This record gives sequence, structure tokens and C-alpha cells, in this order.
Amino acid sequence: MVVASAPWFHRRVSAWFYAALHRGHPGDVAFYREACAGAGEVLELGVGYGRLAWPLAEAGLEVTGIDHDPGLLALARRRGASFPAEVRGRVTLLEGDMCALELDRTFDRIIIPYSGLHCLLDGTAVARCFRGVAEHLEPGGRLILDTYLADDLHGDPEAEEGEGEAEPLVTLEVEGRPFAVSEQVTWHRLAQRLDTTYHAVPDDGGPPLLQLIEQRYLLQPQLEAALEKAGLVLSARYGDFDGRPLTPSSDLRVVVAQKPMASSS
Repeated sequence: MVVASAPWFHRRVSAWFYAALHRGHPGDVAFYREACAGAGEVLELGVGYGRLAWPLAEAGLEVTGIDHDPGLLALARRRGASFPAEVRGRVTLLEGDMCALELDRTFDRIIIPYSGLHCLLDGTAVARCFRGVAEHLEPGGRLILDTYLADDLHGDPEAEEGEGEAEPLVTLEVEGRPFAVSEQVTWHRLAQRLDTTYHAVPDDGGPPLLQLIEQRYLLQPQLEAALEKAGLVLSARYGDFDGRPLTPSSDLRVVVAQKPMASSS
């Protein structure tokens, strides 16, 4: 996942803060394990600190994970140290750009979990990402992704744009230090931007930490059009990890798209 931070915010601390704060959605690990069952090789774009990659490898899958942030990749490698050597041998972690895939093999599954797609901040980046996905999928292979769904908010004429108030979120520990964390969301409808600034105030009176996560959401018709343009066929869409129907008021969107089988003619 793309993690942007203030220039003075040390990258390693930023990675630890992100990992401590972002723990995924209930049920997403089980969902991806089931969705990838039987696949030969899996590519995870935005592997982060390995929250999904290691459970997938533990289930017997060969996993390649790509992330642009070396701090998060270092955490992923540290996380992997707790797994047996057999499991560690099934995971390859690479620093790279999900919009510029140049790997020497193809995959049965490519996954973009936890709103990683929304970290691509313009349509060109999304198009490049999906083209790369199509090029790196085996015929019949599947792209699986999940994001939050902003269609209902985007279409509400009474929803207020601009910078919201900082709201208390959670108290957590980062490298042994307790922090009171609040979040402040800035929304611009026309740009389809939902940028979140996290303010973390340490209990020991030290200086506060800030972390900005910039995101541009895709409306469902835009997402489906981008998949089609890349030659990927939408095969399923859900409103949660239990397979409930996707509706405009769903909080979560889970999408499965497939690369067509090669023509025999």
C-alpha cells in the first residue's frame, strides 16, 4: 500500500505506525485463502507488512508480494521469521511499483487487498496497473481486489466536502510507546479524493506524529470500465467477504475479474 508521510516522519516509524493502525477487515484473510485455493502462484500488489502473504504461504501457496515501501517490506520479512523455513521459502518480497510490473512469470491469482487500488491517484495509474495485471495473469487467471465503496457518499448532494474535524480513533502501541490516534478526512467530490491524516499523540509527552494516506476512489462503473479496457472480464462482485450482494450503500466492495482463456482458433 502506498503510504505518504510528512517529510520529517522517519520512514521506518511510518511503517510501524501503519502496521499498528491498519489490521485489515474481519474475514479478509479467510476470504483470500479460499479465493486463492488451488492456485499455483499468487501475486499480491501492495503486500505491505505481509498480513495476507504469510497466511497464504502457510496454506501452501507460492506468493510474490510487491510494495513500493522498503519499511513495510522490512516488517514483512521480520514477520516471516516466525514461520517455518518451508513456509518462508514460498514467499518472495520485492520492492516495486504496481503500475510498472515487469516480472518474468505469470500467476494464477493476482490480489490487490485492503483498498490498495485506491492508492493509485489518477486514471492513468489505474489503467497501467490493470494492463500489467492482464499481462501477468495466466489465461483463466483471476484478479481479486477489495476496496471501500464511496458511491453512496459521492452521489449524496447534501454530503459536505472539504476538511473534516479530527475524530478520536484508537489508542495503540507503536514500538512500545502508547499513542492516542485521531483521524481527519479531507474529501473532494470532483477529484474523487478521500485523504486521511492520522494524528498520533504519545502518552509520554513527546512530539506528535502525523501520517497522510492519499486515496482516490473509483466509482463502480469506473472500476468496471477500467477492467474491461484492460481485457479483464468481471465475474463477481460482492458487498462483503461473505458474498452478500453489492449495493450502493455497501461499505465494502469485493470484485473478481478473469483473464479470458486463449482462443483455440
